[in-house]
Amino acid sequence: MLFRSGHTLSIFPNSIALEEKERLVIPAPGLNHERMTFSLEALKICKHKFFLVLGEEKREILTKVLSEKSKEHPASLVLGADFYTDLKGINGV
Repeated sequence: MLFRSGHTLSIFPNSIALEEKERLVIPAPGLNHERMTFSLEALKICKHKFFLVLGEEKREILTKVLSEKSKEHPASLVLGADFYTDLKGINGV
């Protein structure tokens, strides 16, 4: 799932979770409570990864995620993922 901020799972922009290299599951701060999330290291061992991106309001963030690797958009750091969308004219999908 891709959200408007470009986050995925509970890995938010510039999260310390992006730096985790040893643990597969880690605590992640949430708006109102603590959460747990898989680390990017855990995602490296997943056989299948995909994002379903629906709605015109996601066009700008999906374009950024597909074109630039950035801690500002954690979904862009998920390697080997497939993207499926209803948006026409998106490069890389």
